[in-house]
Amino acid sequence: MGRIMKRIFLFILINLAVVFAINITLRLLGVDRMPDQSGASLAGREKMIAALVS
Repeated sequence: MGRIMKRIFLFILINLAVVFAINITLRLLGVDRMPDQSGASLAGREKMIAALVS
């Protein structure tokens, strides 16, 4: 049972690291401001939730 829990923990940890890396990259490139100019804005929290769910 401990080995399965370790794999699940590492899976979740890696997924969170990927989501945060994508978030930082998009912010540095200025992509997070593009939807605001077209009028269809999503706040940062909604973007993170959508990334975690998908």
